[in-house]
This record gives sequence, C-alpha cells and structure tokens, in this order.
Amino acid sequence: MIDIYTGGIRRMAPYRRPLAYALLAGAVALVTTALAAYRWGGSQGGLVLLSQVHALFTAMGWLTLVALGAAVLLGVRTPAMRIALGAPVLVLGVPVMFLATVLAQLGGGQEQTRSVAAPGRDDRRLVVEEGSAMIDPLWYVYVVHEGS
Repeated sequence: MIDIYTGGIRRMAPYRRPLAYALLAGAVALVTTALAAYRWGGSQGGLVLLSQVHALFTAMGWLTLVALGAAVLLGVRTPAMRIALGAPVLVLGVPVMFLATVLAQLGGGQEQTRSVAAPGRDDRRLVVEEGSAMIDPLWYVYVVHEGS
C-alpha cells in the first residue's frame, strides 16, 4: 500500500499479524470448548468439568466476540476490509450475545446446596446443586470421585 502523505510504502507492524492469528486461534479454542461443554457437559449425566464450563457459556461468547473484533482490527490492513469483515461480526454477534446473556440471567444459576461424603468411602462424595429453568426448580446430582 502506498501512503499518500509520505509517498512511501506503509507496512504493517511486525507484531500485528501474529497477534491477530493468536486471537483467531483463541476464538476458535473458546468456541470449540463451548461446543464441547454444550455437547458433553449438560446436566443429564455429563462430564463434571465440562458442566462447570457450560455455566460460563455467555462469558466465553463475549470473549470470543472481543477476540474476533480485535483480530480483524489488528490483522486487516485497509479500513474498507476492516469494515467489511468487522461489521458482520459486530452486527450479528452483539445482539446474539446480548440475547444469550439475558436468557442466561432469566434461567438462573446453580447453587450447591449439599455435599455429603459417601458411607465408608472417603474418596467419593455426593453433590447436590439447585438451579432453575425459568419457573421450575432443578436439582443437579452427581458423584465427585477424588483420587485414583
């Protein structure tokens, strides 16, 4: 690109392109983790670690949106391309994430109500968490196994 003010060639700073790729990789990792948590970490017998990640679904969505926006700003040289790539991300992403955040707040969160050690077993305990699905109460019950 030729700079009209100095007449020379304007080059991108050497750190911007690798940082944009790192932000894109981070966004892909966040989306992959969120999809895995949605698929295998639900409340119906899912993996406990992914169930805890599933609770952070909206935070991961906002972080992904910020990472994509920053990657577009850092990785694309021309302002026209920045607008062409960044506008759809913002126009589609912000309303979707706002709606997801509102729905997540209406759904309520989970709160641990009881944790009981298994009889005769020190390495296992039963955990009960209470939550809500709009108006109905939900109870998540799972066994935590500590040790080998």
